[in-house]
Amino acid sequence: MFDAMKRASQHYHSVKKMFQLMASRRIDFPGNTRWPSLVVLAMCFGVSLFSESRVIAQRRPVVNVPAPSELRYELFQMLMEEQSLGIVNLYEALESPARSVVVVIGNRNILSRQLQNRIDTYVEQGGAVLVASAQQFDSQLGRIRTGPAKSRNPVVQFQSLEDCLRIRTINYFHPLMSGIHEIVVNRTGWIDPIEDSRFEGQAVALLPIDCTPLSSREKPLITVVETDPTASQMGKAVLVADSSLLSNSMLWHADNAILAIRVANYLAAERTGLCFIVESQQLPTYRSSPLLAPQSRIRPQVNPESMPLPEMDAQTLLALANAVIVDVEESNIFNETLKNQPRNLRPDRYGRALTALAVAITVVGLCWILVRRRAMRASLPSLRKFRSAHEVSLRNASADRQRQLAVEALARELFRDITGANTSADWKKYLDDLRTRSAHGFSSTAHQIQLSNMLTIAVDGFKEPISKESFVQLGTNIRQLRELYAVKTMN
Repeated sequence: MFDAMKRASQHYHSVKKMFQLMASRRIDFPGNTRWPSLVVLAMCFGVSLFSESRVIAQRRPVVNVPAPSELRYELFQMLMEEQSLGIVNLYEALESPARSVVVVIGNRNILSRQLQNRIDTYVEQGGAVLVASAQQFDSQLGRIRTGPAKSRNPVVQFQSLEDCLRIRTINYFHPLMSGIHEIVVNRTGWIDPIEDSRFEGQAVALLPIDCTPLSSREKPLITVVETDPTASQMGKAVLVADSSLLSNSMLWHADNAILAIRVANYLAAERTGLCFIVESQQLPTYRSSPLLAPQSRIRPQVNPESMPLPEMDAQTLLALANAVIVDVEESNIFNETLKNQPRNLRPDRYGRALTALAVAITVVGLCWILVRRRAMRASLPSLRKFRSAHEVSLRNASADRQRQLAVEALARELFRDITGANTSADWKKYLDDLRTRSAHGFSSTAHQIQLSNMLTIAVDGFKEPISKESFVQLGTNIRQLRELYAVKTMN
């Protein structure tokens, strides 16, 4: 309490000094006027209180608790341990394959070559293994290739991300994929089968057909390996080409949570031990995770020197303001300011200042008079582009009439090209000769009928409105007649 009162007193004296400094500075405006002292003091006091409140707010302690990584697996580990599995080390699990489960997840050298061979033997002897990785992994169980697999198909993308895919090619008949319709993966790899492997794997989920690179298309995402079912304890392994598929942050998307439950039930059946390895580190039980620690255990590191000052209530602030104003008024700041002003100004400078002010006023007045009396010039007329008679007629014509004019012009141009004449009489004579002999390859009756219709259009025009479909069909007929005439001419 004593420290708080001491800091408030220091704040009071700092505000007082600032008021004296602000009052000692001249504030010149046109006409050599000065703002009222009370307004200036009120503004200074408000700025001071605002800055002090900002300082107090900045002194409040900030507790920075490190956020957990997105790739954590407490939820999946909990599913495994709740199947009555106790945590054992890796060597204990390898020594008793029929009663243990080994889970290996990560992307950084998750298993050495020697340990990979031990895992193969472990599965042959009846062990249960889960390997989830998006990096290179070579074993007799399968070969995981490094991703990521991407797709530009928005139907396959999840949240419009090329490397986040929706997997819908699923083997629903396998018990591991029962009730699963869609899986979401993030920067996944893929699995290549080994031809000469002593294990026979079954793909239960495949990547889309349009993903890249090409070597990943329709390749397995999840593979299940099972040994001889007639043995006392059947060995089984699940290979997943995405290390994040079973992480805490991915279980909430699509049917990933159902898949995690199915995998836990499938691997933990009739077993008692669990070895859970993430990024080459064997994890203890999920109950010791920092995410499950009580909030009371997290003690923020607070610097005693940064403890905030107690906030003043409205009555205290008002009393402080009144004390500052009374002290400033009693100090006679304005007389002290005038006393400190220089007094060696020469009298001729007053005349120069008045002359300069008069000249400035005169110039401003002349400019204002000239602006008021300037000549008003009419704006130039805008240029107009005149249209031709044909453009005017087309603009006024309807869409049906424009199509009629276009077909009539095309029909006349067709007969000019075929007959070489410009009169309708020559066109009719050509059509009569065409009916008696095969001229220019128009021997087909259908072609002659089309020419007769075109001649009617070229000579008489259209009497009724023409639809858009009829317009397109007539254009196609004219183009076909032109092509037929051109082929016959070349022969």
